[in-house]
Amino acid sequence: MKSIRLFTILMMLTVSTLACRIPGLNSAETVDSPVPVEETEKPPIQQSEETSKPELPPTEMSVDEPPEEPVVDLTCTSIPDFEFCFPKELASALVASKMPKVEDNGMVGPWEVMPEHYVIEPNGYPLTDTFLKPRIHVIPAADYAIMLEGALMTQNYLMELMESRDPNPTSLPILPIINAGSVFTSRVKYIELEKLHGVEGLTQLAQSFSVINNHELIYTFQGMTNDDRYWIGIILPITHNSLPADQSGNPYGDDYETFMEQYQTYTTEISQTLINSPDNTFTPNYASIQKVVESIHYLP
Repeated sequence: MKSIRLFTILMMLTVSTLACRIPGLNSAETVDSPVPVEETEKPPIQQSEETSKPELPPTEMSVDEPPEEPVVDLTCTSIPDFEFCFPKELASALVASKMPKVEDNGMVGPWEVMPEHYVIEPNGYPLTDTFLKPRIHVIPAADYAIMLEGALMTQNYLMELMESRDPNPTSLPILPIINAGSVFTSRVKYIELEKLHGVEGLTQLAQSFSVINNHELIYTFQGMTNDDRYWIGIILPITHNSLPADQSGNPYGDDYETFMEQYQTYTTEISQTLINSPDNTFTPNYASIQKVVESIHYLP
């Protein structure tokens, strides 16, 4: 009887022990509840937008500044309404003279008929033994046109050239009237300044077929003030190292007939040579001569 009771007690202890080890069978067992993890707030995800890049200051380009032009030493003179200047390499002084009126009385040539006007002559010009002398004529345009039909026609021709801008005109308008005409032109350029307009270029004046040479070659500017009051005629002798000294340099020798037949080709080739030549191959320097026009001050 004791052994049965002991067995019963042992069985009860064994069952009780097993019951403690099987989860869920013991209501007294506590299971740790999971601790809620607080989600850290993340920044809201923004929609993909193009982020504007900060504007960078413009990159400064290293541009070489053009060299300053050397200051040109000038000699100047004034007449009513005008100041004219020459680089000193072209003139040590300028002499201005008032010329009297010459009317057509039947005893003078048309090239001598002139209204009262001014002439400016440079002293110390680099060339002396030349066909035409260096001069600037300042002439009342309307008076000249009334006195001489040739002057009116020349003024009209300038207007036509200023409109057409012909790069290769057969002649240039020259005033005062000269009893000769252009046999060729080169380096023609149309000039529009604040108070002045006109045409410049190289030419040679003759009465017939002529050898282009250093005795007769000239630079000329012919123009008018923009108010049409004055005609300005500039003639400055010039030479080039490719040209003969005088008329004896005929490329065809004594064959004058062939010279006349080939004259257009001959002058075209010379014109192109002068166009392509550097300024310093001329005497005086071509750039220095151009400064004469640039320096004109019209002060009405």
